[in-house]
Amino acid sequence: MKNSKQESSVVADGHQRVRKGIEAEARPEIEQKYSEEWNTSGYLRRWFLQRKINREVAQQVAQRQAQQAPPDALY
Repeated sequence: MKNSKQESSVVADGHQRVRKGIEAEARPEIEQKYSEEWNTSGYLRRWFLQRKINREVAQQVAQRQAQQAPPDALY
């Protein structure tokens, strides 16, 4: 007799793990984009660049997560 229950694939901290994984892919790409400007910048400009990089990373994470997340995800 087959078990008619569907197996659950719930993962503890699944949402955070997905976001961290996507961020680990996106951040180096975005940092590379600004690397030359970063290397020639002073302290204050780097502070602004870091904020800009963080915003772009957050946008990329949100976009990629929306594309990759299955519609029936339970996290």
